[in-house]
Amino acid sequence: MNKVLLAILTTAVFPGLISLEKDRTADNIKKIPLEQYSHPAADTSGNNPYLQIRKFELEILSPSSGIQFYKDGILFLSLTKMEEKMISNHISFGDRDLYYASIDDSEPGSMTPFDISDQLLIPADGISFTSDFSRCYYSKLSEGDDKIKIYEGQSSKTGTDREWIIDNNILGFCKDYNYTHPAISREGDLMVFSSDMPGGVGGLDLYVTRYEKGDWTNPVNMGKEINSPGSELYACLDADDNLYYSSDGLNGLGGYDIYFCSFNGTGWDGPVNLNDQLNTVNDEVAFKINREGKNIGFYTMIEKYGIGDKQIRRTLYRIIPVEQYMNDPQFMLSDILMTFASGSQLTAKYEEEVETKDEVESDENRIPDSLRAEKLIADRLAEEKRITDSLRAEEIKAERLAYEKMEAARIADSLRSVALKKEEAEAAEDRIIYRVQLLSSTKAGGTYNIIVNGTKYDTWEYYYKGAWRITIGEFEELSDARYMQSRCRNSGYDQAFVVAFVNDERSLDINLFRK
Repeated sequence: MNKVLLAILTTAVFPGLISLEKDRTADNIKKIPLEQYSHPAADTSGNNPYLQIRKFELEILSPSSGIQFYKDGILFLSLTKMEEKMISNHISFGDRDLYYASIDDSEPGSMTPFDISDQLLIPADGISFTSDFSRCYYSKLSEGDDKIKIYEGQSSKTGTDREWIIDNNILGFCKDYNYTHPAISREGDLMVFSSDMPGGVGGLDLYVTRYEKGDWTNPVNMGKEINSPGSELYACLDADDNLYYSSDGLNGLGGYDIYFCSFNGTGWDGPVNLNDQLNTVNDEVAFKINREGKNIGFYTMIEKYGIGDKQIRRTLYRIIPVEQYMNDPQFMLSDILMTFASGSQLTAKYEEEVETKDEVESDENRIPDSLRAEKLIADRLAEEKRITDSLRAEEIKAERLAYEKMEAARIADSLRSVALKKEEAEAAEDRIIYRVQLLSSTKAGGTYNIIVNGTKYDTWEYYYKGAWRITIGEFEELSDARYMQSRCRNSGYDQAFVVAFVNDERSLDINLFRK
């Protein structure tokens, strides 16, 4: 039996707890020595100059693997002895329970109990809410068959927004298998969850169900492109229904890596590893992104240490845009992560904003010089009219015509000067080259047989973040590099992505990918 499934079944009192014990020598897991990879949070700038990744001072208690956003704060498990109303001398350690707290800079604010009417302990990362907070969904152990099932909760409407009533009826599509960690869309019409039901690709697969005519449809497996021979867990949907999840069966940096799938309106595109963003040789799980308020996200890194790696340390990290982009709607967290993970693809939202901006600028550039001059003249004439009403109409007309000619000549000279400066600046620009990155290696000068669509390509290596990166191609146009990336992915290089170089030095300037 798969070790992840065995862990679920043997931890019945903690529904939703997923053990991360697994075979680290599996062929489908790419291993990179720890000393060759620096975790993004080790440097507050990380691998992405547009993100801040910092440790958040909150202990993650089992069976939770992370937190969940709720309105303007977060939910998490904590010990009851932490409650201010309880006398710590009367309690040795306290029991674990679900709590709510606001979010301060690097730690939670004051905490209050979050009441769900259920006798079992509920992991915070296993709960999901609709945007209007009228419904919630979570997984727990069912009494009938000792399997984990999904349940619906309703707000108690007692005057407090932190009391919920659980409907003890299992969702209709749950059969004699395990269903865990539901992620509900903002509108409540989509749900993604993990299950071991028959017909899947691996141990736990991701499934999607839709809310139609007052009920949930039969779940549909999300396919071999998203699922793997390993396990897929911790689904999360952002405000645009883009999907985040953790997998240990895709070709990543360590055990469980976090992946991103863009929502295309009807389904999801293939997964992109957030390898230059969040992932390390450890396990990165329980990614959550705030859909209703601040531009912020959280995820947990799980490290194993000690003799035989029997000790486990869970560290919660907070991710936000750097200060100058924190309140900029063009720099949403999902857009930043997707842009850098793919190395070439802006999200649809980004592209739409950029295209709209280009169209506006293009329209402005098409305004005739004569119209620009007339606007300046009109402003000047309005002022003159107020102070020269006594002047004769012929004199005003003559002055206006003279001024118009002068302004038109000045504007024409100015435009010629701007065009000349632009040409000079473009001529002096650094050389920008795009390449397609396919592989990484701990040694330089390796021999690689790179064949794409039957054509063999020479490789070009560069050293970055403790490892040699292998690329092919050399393109001056981003569109050509994107086309080569598509061909590489169709030839079996699933994680191929475009990287930019300025004078043969890798650049992370996001503007290089907005062409």
